[in-house]
Amino acid sequence: GILTNVFPTSAPTMTASDTPSLLPSASPSLEPTSPTASPAPTKGEVTVLIEIKLDSYPGETGWTINDSEGNLIRSVDFYTYTTQWGTVYEKVTLDADLDYTFKLKDRYGDGLSGRVVLYLGDEDDSNKIIGYYDKNQNGYFSYSRNILFQAGEEGILTNVFPTSVPTMTASDTPSLLPSASPSLEPTSPTASPAPTMVVDVFVEI
Repeated sequence: GILTNVFPTSAPTMTASDTPSLLPSASPSLEPTSPTASPAPTKGEVTVLIEIKLDSYPGETGWTINDSEGNLIRSVDFYTYTTQWGTVYEKVTLDADLDYTFKLKDRYGDGLSGRVVLYLGDEDDSNKIIGYYDKNQNGYFSYSRNILFQAGEEGILTNVFPTSVPTMTASDTPSLLPSASPSLEPTSPTASPAPTMVVDVFVEI
């Protein structure tokens, strides 16, 4: 009934060995993995509202939007618009803070007698104009006219229009308010002095 090999050697010691084992670990640690690169943050998107005031030949008007590398983003072909002297609105979604070119085109080659306004956002806010064309202010073009703009807050044009976008027609109601700087009272004209005459008198003696 005697048990054998219960204690193969002696009782284990409580202190660590001064000579570390040189044998490799039976379960080596895994090789370190390369850190995964985080994807570059993408820019947000913004809405740009396009306002086009057409002329008497709306079908001759078309346009394109291209990015800075020339890639076509959006286009409207000729004969899409049909309302004479109408105003149309288009919305386009663009990557924020990038540069774009809006090309206004006329099929017949006599330009647009109306205007184009590009707004940052989805409302026609005159404080957020990022691009503009008007024949009366920017001059005549024949087949095309480029409007360069940036789709972001830094692209907003300042002091272009002191108040709102100018209207195409004159007001029917003249202002009745007096001028804030009235003209000065008229002054009495200064009388010119009477001309003097010099007469030589000769007396014969």
